[in-house]
Amino acid sequence: MTASVSVIVPFFDELEYVDDAVSSIFAQRLPGVEVIVVDDNPAQNHSDILNDFAEHDGFKIVRHSENLGLSAARNTGLSHASGEWIAFLDADDYYLQDGLTSQIEMARATDADMTHAQAMRSAFGTPDATVIRWDRNLHAKHRHGGGIAEFPEAQFIASSWSSLYRRDFLERADLQFDPEQRQFEDRLFVLEAVTRAQSLAFLGQPNRIWRGRQGSVSVKTTDTRTRQLQLMLLEKCLSVAETAVAEKRVTDSVLHRESANTLWRLIWDLDLLDVVAQGSSEESDALKARLTALMRRLVLPMPAERDAVLRKVSRIGHTSRRGTIGADAYGQIVRNLVACRFEKAFEIIDASGPASPRVQTKLGAQKQLVLHVGLHKTGSTYLQQRLFACRNALKNQGILVPLTGVETDTDAHIRPDAHSGHSGLFRAIRGERLGVFEDLQREIAASPCDTVLMSCENMLFPYLHERQEALDALFAQLGGFREVQVVAFARRPDVWLDAYYREWVLNGARGGARGFASFARDYGPLLLNWPELFTPFEGMSGRPIRLLDYDMHAKVGTLWQGFGELCGLALPDPDASATRDKRLYPTPNRVDVSVGELIAALEPYTDRRIQLLKGYFAQGDVTPDEQAMSSPEARKAQLEMFEAQSGAFARTRGYAFDTREWYADLAAETWTPPGGIDASALQRLARAGLSLPPEANMQSTQSGPRLRPKLKPWAAELVDQVKSILPGRGNR
Repeated sequence: MTASVSVIVPFFDELEYVDDAVSSIFAQRLPGVEVIVVDDNPAQNHSDILNDFAEHDGFKIVRHSENLGLSAARNTGLSHASGEWIAFLDADDYYLQDGLTSQIEMARATDADMTHAQAMRSAFGTPDATVIRWDRNLHAKHRHGGGIAEFPEAQFIASSWSSLYRRDFLERADLQFDPEQRQFEDRLFVLEAVTRAQSLAFLGQPNRIWRGRQGSVSVKTTDTRTRQLQLMLLEKCLSVAETAVAEKRVTDSVLHRESANTLWRLIWDLDLLDVVAQGSSEESDALKARLTALMRRLVLPMPAERDAVLRKVSRIGHTSRRGTIGADAYGQIVRNLVACRFEKAFEIIDASGPASPRVQTKLGAQKQLVLHVGLHKTGSTYLQQRLFACRNALKNQGILVPLTGVETDTDAHIRPDAHSGHSGLFRAIRGERLGVFEDLQREIAASPCDTVLMSCENMLFPYLHERQEALDALFAQLGGFREVQVVAFARRPDVWLDAYYREWVLNGARGGARGFASFARDYGPLLLNWPELFTPFEGMSGRPIRLLDYDMHAKVGTLWQGFGELCGLALPDPDASATRDKRLYPTPNRVDVSVGELIAALEPYTDRRIQLLKGYFAQGDVTPDEQAMSSPEARKAQLEMFEAQSGAFARTRGYAFDTREWYADLAAETWTPPGGIDASALQRLARAGLSLPPEANMQSTQSGPRLRPKLKPWAAELVDQVKSILPGRGNR
């Protein structure tokens, strides 16, 4: 029997996401759907994961005997497809509810060669998503008709996975992916398709989520091979446009627009010009030669304001990672590019970048700064509670713990005893409210203390997309001290990653909807890379960071004394503190985490998530458990990652650990997977929902379509119960 639609899912190592992808296809309830997973990673055995779907009719796994790349994987899928229509879905993405169903219904109704739907991109680490810019600006209307002559904006369809294709159209046009283009293959395929399609349809609404995640092509750092593939894409797309014009399948306007797109990619998206401008090297000389040849092929595009399509996608005057490039600067850049004066073009681009942060050079002049850069679940709350309880005693010993930058609004805390230290400084940098640092300067100047001691939760900005810009702004504001010593608590990495996730979810993070496995995949490479986290602070201070073994000191109750030795300070006797030497802020158990995950999945509004969590925890104390979120095998891989990335770095800064002891602990562990939410926790959640204040039911902090990520099985069973209990669900 011929399938109605074949969905091709290329797969490499997206173990944490492929379940969402494939499940979202079968959840469309399309009769005769065919799902073809192409495993392009023969070095690993993924049978346990992929074979879980074997019970579904129409599910196929095709395995490559060698890694051939994404383009080849999609071609393999095409060769095995039997559907009337072909769809592509990356293994880390997923369809919205009825998204593919709506698209296939329009494809059947119009019989178009290509049926395009909008895509939504989720932010890194969260299911919150927005329609991608070009789809929002160009493809928001439900319509159908002829080919690119009638719909010139089809030239800017973002990717192959946005459209459904008639299989007989692909065969007639002999369309496949270019296997040489192992990355960035989408647009080349799409450009070939839209210049050959005789009929196009546009759904005008989103049908899928493009997941922003760590390690994906769209977010990872470029290297020489990546830049070669990026430049190859520009060259080949221009060739497609040139050929289509020469064969009179399209008008000259397609070549004009492709030339404009080539220039925009060079200016705003790629770092090819950055490398060329750095001076002569083997790579830069080769890039310069190819860019010169490319520039000579361009047909200088008409100004964007005179072309209706270009006007809708132009980035002139828009804020970007390059800053804001206005019309005059853009004109100068283009003139230099087409004249092959690449260094001069880059100078103009670079001058348009974000302005350097305002520097306060007298902050802490002639004084010493000890800066504790706290991370969740490394004893930061304990330390911060004690610092402020001992503040007067510390001042008598010449140590100032400033009040400026301390957030005192306890109503904002979800759990009792929460404390985030000088987190107001973190938020001031994020919100560019630099007046806080002027207040800090005045407080420090007015104090006779020689040492300034500050502790701020997450001042490392560990998962901020614009991390380097935020750090540059922070370091500019912390200038002027006689000397700076940065300190931190170090914790066994797998235990810390687990505890960090629990705290993250139960602070109301929306990303909790995706579960721990996704969190570990997205954030593990960042959080376990201590050179990446700490080295910028060493550059600011001019000395190595000092690390304290949290686990060792917490076990024997000497965190306070150990912290004093770490900082080289004589701290007051702990008995003088009003803070008890105990675990002030225990790590929540797995049932509580499951509650947080369910709230994150069901509730898109931050204020309501926080209110529900506050109500939930108000009904009982946290009861810690010893069971981890993930299996010993997964945690062993995390420890191996830490050893490879950070082992030598950590040891030379005071964190002496023994991986053999860690591995022995894992080998001896009896572990059971999380079991979901029990009746008692569900009842606490229900009471929290019933106790929400009326105004919390009306507040909205999210715009655009509301998205519901795929829920875990236990969570899906609870959705109807919770929906019926929580008030105000219709007030949107």
